[in-house]
Amino acid sequence: MHVSEWRVADLSFRGAVLLCFALVACSSEPTGQDGDAEASLRIVNVAQTGLSLRLLIDGKEVGSLAFGEATAYFTTAAECEFEARHPITNAILLTNSLRLTADGSSTVLVTGPLTGLTAFVVADAGSLPAAGTVELRVIHMAPYADPFGLYLTEPGADSAQPWVAPFSYESVTPYRPGQPGTYVISTVRAGNGRIGEIMRTYTLALPVGRVRTLVVIDGTNGYMEFVELADFL
Repeated sequence: MHVSEWRVADLSFRGAVLLCFALVACSSEPTGQDGDAEASLRIVNVAQTGLSLRLLIDGKEVGSLAFGEATAYFTTAAECEFEARHPITNAILLTNSLRLTADGSSTVLVTGPLTGLTAFVVADAGSLPAAGTVELRVIHMAPYADPFGLYLTEPGADSAQPWVAPFSYESVTPYRPGQPGTYVISTVRAGNGRIGEIMRTYTLALPVGRVRTLVVIDGTNGYMEFVELADFL
């Protein structure tokens, strides 16, 4: 090999080494997300503040929600900054860095008292239910409720059957598959002298192919209430 040929080969080798180092450096970055990854997100206000909340993602307002209200799904960066602000003073009440599942759907539930708001994040259904069926889950977002268990009367059944007992605050049931029809969810008192007393019931109709999330919340008049959400598919 001539000297000039050797130098060309040497330069090519060095370039290949540098490229390998660059690839190794890139591969050390987190692989679950990238800067362009997007996700579907909805936000629910279940905070015990008595206030509507201004909601911002990456500094841009995405909604203003009263207690028990939810946004529709919207598209956002999978890694984003979430803020909840006072509706009048614009003071920041909550700030949280969200790392959502790329190309998936998530729900953020803003909960807690005014001086201690938190963002509770859950991943939503990522696929349709099996053909001819429905799916249902329940989220406990009622911090001041007496202890209770969750009971379910399924379509065509005569009585409620235990689902989750006890059902703790910030618990999320798995999605429960079932047949389309009318479901009755009951919260049944536990842990005191009136064990077994039905506290509240909620009836919902589930057409075939639908997925629903039911959120149990502390009602404004001291009574347990429910927020029904249609999951994004």
